[in-house]
Amino acid sequence: MDTLIVSKLFCERFLPVKTNISILILPGVNRVQTEQFTDGDSRSPLTIGMMAKYWLAGHVKTRLAQAIGAEPAALIHREFTLFLCESLSQTDANRFLCLDPISRKRDVNCELDSRNLTGKWNLEEQADGDLGDRMSKWFDNHLRPPPDSTEYSVLIGCDSPLINSTHIESAYQGLCQADVVLGPARDGGYYLLGIRSTVSQEARALLFSNMQWSTHTVLSETRKRLRENGLTWHELSEHEDIDTIFDLRRLLKHVEDSRLSDPLNLNTARKTLLAKRIQSIVKRCPSDAKAILYDCC
Repeated sequence: MDTLIVSKLFCERFLPVKTNISILILPGVNRVQTEQFTDGDSRSPLTIGMMAKYWLAGHVKTRLAQAIGAEPAALIHREFTLFLCESLSQTDANRFLCLDPISRKRDVNCELDSRNLTGKWNLEEQADGDLGDRMSKWFDNHLRPPPDSTEYSVLIGCDSPLINSTHIESAYQGLCQADVVLGPARDGGYYLLGIRSTVSQEARALLFSNMQWSTHTVLSETRKRLRENGLTWHELSEHEDIDTIFDLRRLLKHVEDSRLSDPLNLNTARKTLLAKRIQSIVKRCPSDAKAILYDCC
């Protein structure tokens, strides 16, 4: 039998429920410290959102563009977005691609069609405001408060292209027991945020307001706010956002290491496909950029 370490507040909020795990209550503990979760009688609805800018050169991946050029950087952003749409297209969830600007909806649908993803993603407009405003509004739109049902919503971006259905399922399982799920990013932010509908709109808003976005303090500040507001959370494995040429180099090195160590793994095959698509793009990059990308690959 598995043991779950949770706070007293968590138990008061969610128990009694039908469960096959033992509960150990430690005062003041908010973080859920296990990956073994309750088997419910039915699966709660899951919604996935992916926030994406249209791949217009000079408007996306600007730090990467400084090294490889605006056009190749935009094409890599395009590839990340569509690759994620492919990877997550079979997840048991409602899927929304949150596009900025929505005026590019027809172009993006054509791209999805070209990859046999017709009807797999619903395209919707991002809300106005900063990143926090847009994220907060998205969760407001996709989480209905109890008692109608308990729903789970997961929001990601396009900067971590190796997210797959396993990560989404882990996030789902985390939300079976915790208020929030975080996917920590190597740069101090997060690549995934999941929230369940039992968290009030007011509590959700506290996670987004007055946050210094795109800094190395986002994750630590989010943990602090969760703790201060008595919310439990579960964390997934760490991933890296690909924002610079050195991030991209590490991604290619990771794929090459996976190919050598576990060549028959289906996940390795997907990674290798992504690497080949990236390599076809960077062929047109300056020679000094290619030297940086391939000096360890």
